[in-house]
Amino acid sequence: MITGAVMMLGAVISASSIDPYILNAAQRHNVEPAIIHAIIKVESNWDTTASRYESHLNDSSLGLMQVLLKTAREQLKNPGLTTTQLFDPQTNIEAGTRYIAYQLRRYNGNIKDAFAAYNAGSKRLTSSGAYINQSYVDKAYNAYQMYKSQSTISTAQISKTTSLVSTKYAVPAILSVVLLVIVSYRYFHRSK
Repeated sequence: MITGAVMMLGAVISASSIDPYILNAAQRHNVEPAIIHAIIKVESNWDTTASRYESHLNDSSLGLMQVLLKTAREQLKNPGLTTTQLFDPQTNIEAGTRYIAYQLRRYNGNIKDAFAAYNAGSKRLTSSGAYINQSYVDKAYNAYQMYKSQSTISTAQISKTTSLVSTKYAVPAILSVVLLVIVSYRYFHRSK
């Protein structure tokens, strides 16, 4: 679970309240949650009201994942999608996740190429072989690695805690049930 605070229409909410949207979209579109978290961090820094006008496209990037309205309409197959709807975290995460899933398929799972294309529309390289948006790719990939390591730590901690809880409380729980059965048996047989 990723922690932190997010602005949502002037109100601060925890990033963990958005995690269900991220996890559901990640599962539906076969995208690592750490990739989605990284895009959100780099694109909007968890600000659900973030917007940026893209003059060269005559469109705006909106919301957590900074999805262009045109791209969101295509990805969600909803030509009537409005900017207000795209600011909704669940809608924005769904559109952005579909778009990064498309880029991952397009570039055979290469995460850096997919990040480059998410940001620039396609993977474009300079004559020296660097991405034209190398700074963005580096930031996104570093954030991805950070969130992936947090996810691994969280999963390991949950597994460790679960096994400790299971071991620590399993025997007393079983003994409690056995004791309840014995007491119940004695009570009902004594009254006959």
